Amino acid sequence: MLSSSIFVTEHPLVVDIEHMFGIIELEDCEVTTMTRNQGKLTAYVDAFIRHDAGANAWALILDEEGRTVSEVVRNVQLPFPNMRSARLASVHIALEEAYSLGAKEVEIFLPDQSLALSLSMDKTIEKALFSQFVSILALRHAFKSVSFSTGTIDTLSSLSLSMA
Repeated sequence: MLSSSIFVTEHPLVVDIEHMFGIIELEDCEVTTMTRNQGKLTAYVDAFIRHDAGANAWALILDEEGRTVSEVVRNVQLPFPNMRSARLASVHIALEEAYSLGAKEVEIFLPDQSLALSLSMDKTIEKALFSQFVSILALRHAFKSVSFSTGTIDTLSSLSLSMA
């Protein structure tokens, strides 16, 4: 069992990471993993809402030379059906995949500037998204460093979105 101690306000909180993975219910999953990496990875993430209160969340993960290491597309059921929740699901997917690839450092780019800032500053977001936020904070402790920035990549459109 993986666990991590994090601080929310001034109280320590022990989080069972494997249990936290279960916050988002997965329906279908497509993963293409190419190599195991011990260095720094870059992830570009985004999502879109489906009509059934779910979302398609995806992550494109690149190595330090800009080569594709992994592409992940998942249909997810969201705890709160809005775009911020969907993008948090994408961040979670990227962190899980980077962890499974053995990355020590991860830089995540997402198109929502306020969400990137909230994650960078460990600033709590809406109460409805708290469980997703805590799950991401717990995953961050599995890495030497994780950074969040605003950005997109043209090749993100090359991901398989046939699951829509």
